[in-house]
Amino acid sequence: MNLNYFTEPNETHDIIFKVEDRFIYCNRGFISVYSPVFSKMFYSDFKEKNSLIIELKGINQKLIL
Repeated sequence: MNLNYFTEPNETHDIIFKVEDRFIYCNRGFISVYSPVFSKMFYSDFKEKNSLIIELKGINQKLIL
């Protein structure tokens, strides 16, 4: 998959992760398939369920992309 998919917004993105000084665009369903942590966050009663932007603190952007 082309990394531009995550660094440039498009109509399928419904969540934005802020990592350091960078924004990473994603789809809740897509990320939930691969991460039980994000799945719980998005589909349970956590504040992130309704958030558009989630800041991931203490994570290096190189680990994400």
